[in-house]
Amino acid sequence: MASSSSSLFRSIPISFPHTQCALKSPRLSLRASATPSQKARFVARRKESVSVRQLQRPLIEYMRLPASQYSVLDAERIERVNENTFRCYVYRFKFFNFEVCPVLLVKVEEQPDGCCIKLLSCKLEGSPMVAAQNDKFDALMVNRISCDSNANRSLMQQLTSDTIIEVSIEIPFPFQAIPKQAIESAGTQVLEQILRIMLPRFMSQCYIDEPQKVQEEVQDFFSQIFQEPDHSRPRLDGINFQTISQHQNNILVLPFQEEEVRLAIWDCGSERCPGPDGFKFKFIKKFWHLFKPDILRFLDEFYANGVFPRGCNASFLALIPKVIHPHTLNDYRPISLIGCMYKIVAKLLAKRVKVVMPFIINETQSAFIEGRHLLHSALIANEVIDEAKRSNKSCLVFKVDYEKAYDSVSWNFLMYMMWRMDFSPKWIKWIEECVKSASISVLVNGSPTAEFLPQRGLRQGDPLTPFLFNIVAEGLNGLMRRAVEENLYKPYLVGANGVPISILQYADDTIFFGEAAKENVEAIKVILRSFELVSNLRINFAKSCFGVFGVTDQWKQEAANYLHCSLLAFPFIYLGSMASSYDSDHEETPPPPPLFTDPS
Repeated sequence: MASSSSSLFRSIPISFPHTQCALKSPRLSLRASATPSQKARFVARRKESVSVRQLQRPLIEYMRLPASQYSVLDAERIERVNENTFRCYVYRFKFFNFEVCPVLLVKVEEQPDGCCIKLLSCKLEGSPMVAAQNDKFDALMVNRISCDSNANRSLMQQLTSDTIIEVSIEIPFPFQAIPKQAIESAGTQVLEQILRIMLPRFMSQCYIDEPQKVQEEVQDFFSQIFQEPDHSRPRLDGINFQTISQHQNNILVLPFQEEEVRLAIWDCGSERCPGPDGFKFKFIKKFWHLFKPDILRFLDEFYANGVFPRGCNASFLALIPKVIHPHTLNDYRPISLIGCMYKIVAKLLAKRVKVVMPFIINETQSAFIEGRHLLHSALIANEVIDEAKRSNKSCLVFKVDYEKAYDSVSWNFLMYMMWRMDFSPKWIKWIEECVKSASISVLVNGSPTAEFLPQRGLRQGDPLTPFLFNIVAEGLNGLMRRAVEENLYKPYLVGANGVPISILQYADDTIFFGEAAKENVEAIKVILRSFELVSNLRINFAKSCFGVFGVTDQWKQEAANYLHCSLLAFPFIYLGSMASSYDSDHEETPPPPPLFTDPS
C-alpha cells in the first residue's frame, strides 16, 4: 500500500483569514493489540456529557419517535425490527483500501435513569473479501445513556453517554505480512470512526416536542442558513465576462406597460399556494378590472423609487421533504411562498431579463435560456463518455454537488456579477431591492414562525431566482475559461474537429470533463475553492463523484481521495437521463448519434 508521501497528488495550501475554529474532543480511550496467533483485539471507550433542555418524558419513549431514533442511533439508514430493536446501516468508511459498511443490529433497553443500547450482531457489507470476514470476528458494544434524576429548578439537565466497544478479529491471510504496528493503527482508526459516528447527534441535539419550542428551533435553524459571514470576499476582476449592450439596457428599464403587466399576471399560476397576503392569482385575474388601477400605480411607484412598501416582500417558507423518511431539517427543501404584489414585479423583471440571458450566459449553461434545452447538456455528456470509452482516450468526469446552492448565494457577488456584465445602475438597484427587502417566516405544521431577515440566498419560488442563479454560476464558468486559456486545465476534445468540453452546467447541476491528468484534478479543486470564496457556493465533496477512463485503479482512487469524494459508478444519472458508455455487447442499445462531426 502506497504511503501518503508517495501519493500522486500533493496538497494545495489555502489560508483562511478571519476564521476561528474551536474543537472539543470527548474523553476517548483506545487499546489495540495484535496477538502472535494472528488475531487482533481492539477495545475502546468513549464517555461524554452534555447539558440539554429538561426532557419532558422518559428517555426510552423518545426511541419510539421516528426522528429520535436517528438522534440516538446516528446512522445512514435505520430499520425498525420490533419495538425496541433496530437495524442500523452505519456510514461507510475505509479500512486499508477497502470500503466497509457495518450493519448493526441493536436493542434499546429501558433503565431507571435512561436507556442502554446493546449490540446484538454486526455484519460487514462491502466487497466480497470484506463480506467474507463476517464469520471471523466478534464484536461487543454497550452504550449506556443516562440523565440525572435531579428534577431541580433548572430547565437543563445532564445527559451522559458511556460507550464501550470490543472487537476481536482473525487477521486475513493477505494482511498477515503487515507489521503489527500497522494493524494496530488501522484498527484504532476504525474504532475512532465508529465511536465518532455512533452518537454525535444525540450529544449535540436535544429532544423538543413542544410546538412553541419546535417553532423557535426551526426559525433559528433557517435564520442561520441565510446568515452571511461577516468578512469581505475576493473578486473576479481578472476574468472577462460577456456584457449587454446599451440598447438592451434601455429595454430592461423601460416603464411598465399595462399590457405587459396583464400578460405577466396571466402567466402566474392561478391555483398556486398563496403567500402571506393570502391572495391567489385566480382572484386577481377574475377581478382585474378592479385591481388594475392600484396595481399600475404600485408599479409606477416602484419604477420611480426602486423600493417596496414595508411587508410587500414578505414570504412563507414551506418545507418539502427531499427523502421518503426525513428525520432532520436538512432533509427538507425550503420553497418560498411569495405575496402577489412582489411576484408581479418579479415576473415582469424575469420576462425582461430572459431576453438578454443568451447574450451574457455562456453556451455551456443550458438552464432557463431561450433556445437551449436540458437535453443539450445530457447529450453532450453522453457524447463525451461514449467517445472516451470507444477511443480508449483518458478522460475524467467530476459530478459536482453543491451544498444548499440557492440558499448560500452571496448577494454582494450577485451585484458584482451584474456590474461586470454592464447592467445599468437602475436595474441593479431594482434587483438589489428584490433580494434584500425579503423577509421570511417558516411554516411549521401550517403555522408561521416569527419573521426574520435573510442576509444571503435566492428564494426558490421567486420567478427571478433561476436567472439570477445563472448569472452567479457564470462566475464558475469564467474561472474554468481562464484556467483553460492559461493552460492550467486541459479540456476533453470531442469529435473529429476536437471540440473542447470542460464544464457543463444546468442550474446547480455541474459536471466537469477533461484529460485524466494530475494537473486537471488539482485545478478542479483550486477552481471550486476559488468559486466558493467569491460566491459562498460551497461544494459538498462528500456527495460529489469522480470517474475516469483510461487510467489505473490506483490513479482513480488517489484522485478521488485527493478530492475527498467517492468514485463515480458508470452508468450514472445526469439530468434525469442515463449517462453511460456504449457497450458493444448490448446490440439493443445503440450509441447516440455523434453531436460533433466533420462538416465536410
